[in-house]
Amino acid sequence: MQKQKFLDPEKLLLEAGLKSGLTVADLGCGNGFFTLPAAKIVGDSGKVWAVDVLEDTLSKVMSLVRINRHKNVRTLHYDLESGRASSIGDLACDFAIIGKVLPQLQQPQNFIREVYRILKTGALVLLVEWKKQQSSIGPSYESRMTEEAASGLFTKQGFKLVKALPADSYHYALLLQK
Repeated sequence: MQKQKFLDPEKLLLEAGLKSGLTVADLGCGNGFFTLPAAKIVGDSGKVWAVDVLEDTLSKVMSLVRINRHKNVRTLHYDLESGRASSIGDLACDFAIIGKVLPQLQQPQNFIREVYRILKTGALVLLVEWKKQQSSIGPSYESRMTEEAASGLFTKQGFKLVKALPADSYHYALLLQK
């Protein structure tokens, strides 16, 4: 039996164009799966906003940040689909990470408008979601979203699909640009 390779967040972020000195928003950061590699890549001259609706999750992310001695991560407790502006400034970010969040949202258009607001013109979005397929891990098939549906939500809000990136057998990754 061949072992399945799972998503490598650092490799994916580098392939998406994340580099030293950028300001990044990890929106729906969860356990910090993308936050910590992003903090490593952007370095001390960069900044990472770890944003989530669950305060306990943010506390755990900050513990991991301290253990890994990153000084460039800030957490933000925020409801991604609230329709209100977060405390991240207009045009403040060079890059956004959205990992496995979209199907959980009741009003994704509010979330995508907020992503658009915080990103500089030309900024990139790395969107990672579960493939719309049956699998032994992850959410139910019904709660998954196709690449076309996910991309369509963003292009309707003014984003441009740049390309699909290689992910793993369970996920797809899209690179979009404001």
